[in-house]
Amino acid sequence: MSRMTKIIVGLCAVLFLTGGTVAAAGSALPGSMLYGVKLGVNEKVSAAFAGGGRSKVDWQIAAAERRLREASEASLKGQFDTEAQTVVLANFNTQLKGIDEYLTMLKEENRLDEAKEVAIKVGQALANQAESLAYAQAEAHTSTTGEGEQGALDFLMLKVTGTLAAAANIAASTLVEDPLPEGTSDGRETDEWGRPLKANVDANVEATGSVEVN
Repeated sequence: MSRMTKIIVGLCAVLFLTGGTVAAAGSALPGSMLYGVKLGVNEKVSAAFAGGGRSKVDWQIAAAERRLREASEASLKGQFDTEAQTVVLANFNTQLKGIDEYLTMLKEENRLDEAKEVAIKVGQALANQAESLAYAQAEAHTSTTGEGEQGALDFLMLKVTGTLAAAANIAASTLVEDPLPEGTSDGRETDEWGRPLKANVDANVEATGSVEVN
């Protein structure tokens, strides 16, 4: 039996033994007694079944979106306390780190089309929650909530804004349709995502009167 199989079997056993508690934890919010079960059992099981590669990063994108939704809802309900903030921020950062590592791998392997797909999916997921998060953030700053809660929501919004910008940059990049074989060159310099540098575009405009890069 492989290590992953053992992990899945073990987690399934936990689900079987805890039954109703695990089911109830599915809708738990930060600050509630069942939230630890949601992250420590429910999500560990679903992450194990997701496996690795693209399936894993898709799971991480969904998890990051959940953290934003939970933070907004918990804040508006007055239960986004210091402990909840710490847990949510740490988990959200973990998901973003995993996504970033996957995108870096795609870039290094010149799988730019897939990088674009992942970036678009990340952007859509975070944009789905941006409005709700902004509302919760505004409410926190006009209420008597502590500075810790305001700071946590500000931090999440800063992360969302930065990630959306990075995702949009990748998604809008000009992808190389036919990457050159290793060790060859067409004489043009490109950036890390395979896009022609501005100097190449300017040179083409001067020579042809067109902004098209051949």
